[in-house]
Amino acid sequence: MNPSRVIYRLIAFSLAFLMFFTSVGFTVDMHYCQGKLKTFSFIGKAKSCHDIGQGMKNCAHHKKMMTEEKPENDSISKKSCCSNKTLHFQADQ
Repeated sequence: MNPSRVIYRLIAFSLAFLMFFTSVGFTVDMHYCQGKLKTFSFIGKAKSCHDIGQGMKNCAHHKKMMTEEKPENDSISKKSCCSNKTLHFQADQ
């Protein structure tokens, strides 16, 4: 195959992908623990500290939750050092 045809097809494919990607938009889901970004995902929901097991070792709140059994209606058990944030990027029409 001619090298100029390969370059032409590569450029055409790149531009087509760029047009599709910018017209559809995308979503980023991020999981924060103690205000620090721990995981992120472009597809679906980001894994939480409980899913990956990291936060339970590093976070004092997670250690306390694992060692103590608390009643469900306790206000301290409802507080969390973790949060999720979702950003949606879409081209303006």
